[in-house]
Amino acid sequence: MGRSRTVAATADGCWDTFAGFGRPAYRFPVAWAGVQPDGCGPVPRACLAFYDRLVDRLLDKGVTPIATLYQWDLPQAIDEAGGWASRDTALRFGEYTAAVHDALGDRVRLWTTLDEPSRAAFLGYAQDPVAALRSAHHLLLGHGLAVSQIRDRAPEQEVSIVLNLTTVLVDRDDHAHTAAFRKVDGLRNRFFLDPLFGRGYPADVLADTAWLGPWDSAVLDGDLDLVAEPVNWYGVTYYGPTRVVPAEDALDVTGAGHPGLRGVRLLAPHFSDGHFPDDSDEAFAELMLRLSIDYPELPLMVTEHTPRHPAAIAV
Repeated sequence: MGRSRTVAATADGCWDTFAGFGRPAYRFPVAWAGVQPDGCGPVPRACLAFYDRLVDRLLDKGVTPIATLYQWDLPQAIDEAGGWASRDTALRFGEYTAAVHDALGDRVRLWTTLDEPSRAAFLGYAQDPVAALRSAHHLLLGHGLAVSQIRDRAPEQEVSIVLNLTTVLVDRDDHAHTAAFRKVDGLRNRFFLDPLFGRGYPADVLADTAWLGPWDSAVLDGDLDLVAEPVNWYGVTYYGPTRVVPAEDALDVTGAGHPGLRGVRLLAPHFSDGHFPDDSDEAFAELMLRLSIDYPELPLMVTEHTPRHPAAIAV
């Protein structure tokens, strides 16, 4: 029993071929802190000069540029004001998106709003589970605001988001192991997928995390409509499966980047070759099948496959 995990892209200097676009493409991050150091106000053209040159060079070489607007860096002033735990950061992100699009939107036709928002939220606020969950919502809200900004300016352009998802694996089919699977799958996968697909936050995840208090008071009227702003495709990052077992005490806090979860223990992966989890390929295939069944509305782009990097395929 289990479900699989998937692949997202980073701009690490690789020239990847995105088969779904039918031509070479390069996805690169725009550094918010670099182009808008204060996190608000106008973006000096000089701060975007590098990206101007990069986009022009890519187009000269026949390579499609894909701009990623956020890959885990925040302007210092925004971080000091609360970072993604503050709703204001989502609003600032929408404004930043508009400024970048005004500068590059005449040449960039493909956009990714966020790269792996769960890492920014769940690992960035690992010591504060309430802040982690609120940050996750604000990241998704910022995504929706960014989509709206791009759609208002250029409705013909394509917008996406990249998620890092996982296959949750358990060794038994009894009630306790099934519950452990459901909890981790809900937080790691469905918590991000469901609202993006217009289904809202999963009720079981809200129930699992309710003991923290009303963290979901951060979700205001109209937020979920913004989060579900239609995109053209979504990307997936694959790092390997997640093996779990039920904890001996149902109230034991899971921790380790799983805010609000209790009663689950994470197991170390099996590495027979010293490099990649033994069941990585099978788990990856399982995730692809699961996503095609549970979320068939949009094309899926595997944009990074860590055990077999580089990889970029359309599903």
